Amino acid sequence: MFGVLKTLRKFIPALRHKEEDDIYSVIASFDFKSFQSTIDYQIIHKNFFINALTHRSFLKSKGTNGVKLASNERLEYLGDAVLDTVVAEYLYKNFPDSEEGDLTKYRSVLVNQRFLAERAKVINMQKFLLAAPTALKSIEDGYDTILSDAYEALVGAIFLDRG
Repeated sequence: MFGVLKTLRKFIPALRHKEEDDIYSVIASFDFKSFQSTIDYQIIHKNFFINALTHRSFLKSKGTNGVKLASNERLEYLGDAVLDTVVAEYLYKNFPDSEEGDLTKYRSVLVNQRFLAERAKVINMQKFLLAAPTALKSIEDGYDTILSDAYEALVGAIFLDRG
């Protein structure tokens, strides 16, 4: 989709807008090779991952002028469900003598904001996020929500990319 619009912008000057140029230049300059290496995953559909890394603050800071670009919130929702399922299955299989309440407690230790943000930091996810400078600053200041949400969105993107 972005490739077609980018090509059209070259031939139809009226389609060029400063804000679009900003968005396109950010997306065009995104280092997928480095990101793939960091997450140790071969990306098939780049659009899922651009979406997973797009914080809503980025959309507010850059005018989209009709360019359809969404924040990572829907992918975060999906990734949260996938993580819960995968962790629940793992715990179910590996702790056969544990009761349901204990399994729920174990899962809450593994799937929580602090733990997910730590995992995101391990892969330097903040380096790849598309977010407003204020959002990136809040990550530096220790605010974990943006990173944990992006990590869940990444899981959702991988799920959609490969199943």
